[in-house]
Amino acid sequence: MALEYMRDEMLRQIKAQLGSEAQVAAYHSAWNDAILNSGKPLPCPSCYMKGDIRRLKPISEEHGIAVVRCEHCRETFEFDSPEIR
Repeated sequence: MALEYMRDEMLRQIKAQLGSEAQVAAYHSAWNDAILNSGKPLPCPSCYMKGDIRRLKPISEEHGIAVVRCEHCRETFEFDSPEIR
């Protein structure tokens, strides 16, 4: 799974939920912290906008599209994953 494509889509999700530039920057910081510390979850953007950090889990990768789901709110997110085309 191409994490940079996943990150970019999650940042788009924060912006789509009318996240401020400060919220986008804070989410990006939480994302980078999770990448550097393997025990921390890659944060769900929907839960993040509600003030919570919950884990995104990979569901599938097929034909250049990857899908992840939040363990808490169960929302799914799709993003391009060119490495698997």
